[in-house]
This record gives sequence, C-alpha cells and structure tokens, in this order.
Amino acid sequence: GIRVVENAATLLPLVDPFSFVVTKSDQGILLSGNVPYGDTRAKLLAAAENAMPGIEILDEMAVARGAPQGFVELANFALKQASQLISG
Repeated sequence: GIRVVENAATLLPLVDPFSFVVTKSDQGILLSGNVPYGDTRAKLLAAAENAMPGIEILDEMAVARGAPQGFVELANFALKQASQLISG
C-alpha cells in the first residue's frame, strides 16, 4: 500500500538579536523578550524568585530560536543586577 505522511511541524522563529529584558518597578518585575524552548523559562522564573523573594513576577517572554551561548548565565546575571535596583 501507499502511505502518506503529512508533516505539520514548524520551527520556532529565529530571532536576531535575541533579547532578554528585566524591568523592575513598584508593582514587581517584568521578564520580557525571548527565551529558548525547553526548561529555560522555568529556570529564569525560579532565579527571579530567588533573587527577589516575594516580588510579583510577570512573564511576557516569547519562545524563540537564536539564544547566544551562555544565555542562562547572562540572564541570571541580569536578574541579580536587577535585584539591586529600586526600579528600572
């Protein structure tokens, strides 16, 4: 018999430049920009909570391809720096 396979898989968008933005305000912290597919989002949310316990975290990160090498370490550094700010 003849078999037909239809592949509806799509690739995540390739983003260049890949961005990650941390914005801290009186209302909490906003994480926006891009995040790679997988467990990175959960790691960054946990890192934000660890860096700033009890602060409200709003997640507006979009999943995309194109993250630079060491993205998680760079994002964690940004979160630690943001924890020192009053707002910004």
